[in-house]
Amino acid sequence: MKNRQTILVIDDDPELCQVLGALLESEGFQARTALNASAGLQIAKTEHPDLIVLDIMMPGMDGRAACRHLRQISNVPILMLTALSDQTTKINSLNEGADDYLSKPFDNLELIARLRALLRRAPEHAAYQATAYDDGNLKINFDAQQIWLAHSEINLTPTEWRLLANLVRSKGRVVPYRTLLRNAWGENYAEDRNLLKVHITHLRHKIGDDAKKPRYIHSVRESGYRFAALA
Repeated sequence: MKNRQTILVIDDDPELCQVLGALLESEGFQARTALNASAGLQIAKTEHPDLIVLDIMMPGMDGRAACRHLRQISNVPILMLTALSDQTTKINSLNEGADDYLSKPFDNLELIARLRALLRRAPEHAAYQATAYDDGNLKINFDAQQIWLAHSEINLTPTEWRLLANLVRSKGRVVPYRTLLRNAWGENYAEDRNLLKVHITHLRHKIGDDAKKPRYIHSVRESGYRFAALA
C-alpha cells in the first residue's frame, strides 16, 4: 500500500485540530496535530511531515517564530493560518518563510485545494530535474536542492526554489508575472503580484541581490522578471 502523505497541524485550538485531523484523514492524508509550537517543532524534527499547517496566534511561541525556526532546519511547505485579515499580517507570514496563508474562518475545500497545490509543487517535483547554474559566485544544483553564494551554502524555501528554477531555466528572457505565479502557486494565484513581490524580495536577499542594482533578478516593468548572469 502506498504511503500516505503526512500533514502536521499546529494550532492551540483543540476543536480545530480535531476537525482538521478528521478532514485530512478523509481526504487520504495522514494527519498529525500539536496544540503548541514547541510540540509541533518536535514532531516536525522527528517525523518529517510532507507539509505543515501552522497557526499564527498561539500562546508562548507564536506561529511566526515557529516558522522561522522551521526554516532553519527544513524546506517543508508551510501554510499559515491567521484570524487576522489585514494585508500586513499576511505579508509578514510570507516574510517569515511561509509558502501560503489562509484566513480564518476558511472553506474546507479551499484549504484542501491549497494543500494539494503546495504538495504538487514541493521540491522533489520533476520541474527541478537537470537544472544547474554556476558563474563562480552563485552555484545552484537543483537536483540536490543545494545553492551556494560565494562558496557559502544558503537555504531556500520550496517556493523560492520554484521561482529560482523558473527564472534560471529562462535565463536572459523575461518570465511574465502570471507564469511565475502559476508555476509557483497555481492558476488561482495568477494575478497576485504582491505575493510574488514578497517572495522575489526574499529570494534576492538570499542570493545577494539588490532590487535597485540587481546582479541576477531584474525587474521588467509591467512584464515580469528576468534572470541574468553576473556581469
